[in-house]
Amino acid sequence: SAEYASDRFDERHSVSRVRGRPPGSGSIRRPTHHFKMSRKARLSLRAAAAVIVVAAVLVGLVAYLRTVNIQVLNPKGTIALEEFHLIVFAAALSLLVVVPVYVVAVAFAVRYREGRGNATYDPTLEGNTKVELVWWGLPTLLIVVLSVVTWLSSQTLDPYRSLGPSAPTTTVQVVALDWKWLFIYPDEHIASVNRLVIPEGAPVRLLITSDAPMNSLWIPQLAGQIYAMPGMQTQLNLKATALGSFTGLSPNISGA
Repeated sequence: SAEYASDRFDERHSVSRVRGRPPGSGSIRRPTHHFKMSRKARLSLRAAAAVIVVAAVLVGLVAYLRTVNIQVLNPKGTIALEEFHLIVFAAALSLLVVVPVYVVAVAFAVRYREGRGNATYDPTLEGNTKVELVWWGLPTLLIVVLSVVTWLSSQTLDPYRSLGPSAPTTTVQVVALDWKWLFIYPDEHIASVNRLVIPEGAPVRLLITSDAPMNSLWIPQLAGQIYAMPGMQTQLNLKATALGSFTGLSPNISGA
């Protein structure tokens, strides 16, 4: 009947209002779900991002080093190779201090940031045996290791030390002059200016002095630097392990 139909319409009308949709609308509004990431997941995501950034920086650094010729990182002699190993060891040892410092700095900045209200702040570490063992024991251990390595390498890389009787030693007299170097080969009775020619795989002894202001001779791919001073003589023993043309430098600020 008409009365019954009117009651059904009123019932549908009231139900539609309760459900939050207009009367006669065919669409149903679905509930919205909000995804909230847990604290552990957020920390894992940040750690992964930090690892990716560090890896990208390392890859970029390695790629850059492959495009440039840094002479001390490209040794072509026995002494230069030992010095390269010493540089790598010292750099790796320093990372034991540098990396934890940056990790702790980032961890403290995240843990005790202003927006985090549930973090407990306790700056008093006096009497904490474990913490004091770390910040006193690790530097002490590093200093001991560096001391031993420095002592041993000072003996091994002594520029006056002969490189052994494996082959006849070539002696070259080196004289630092104004804006040039004079190389004298006493056994061959010849001399050259600004050009040093030595055999591959044979030990070479350089007897160095100066006829001008104090200077310094350095061939980075073959050996370390040694000073040239007037009125006295220094020595530098080296051995080339590969054929090539290597750059010699005057590291001393002398105008040469």
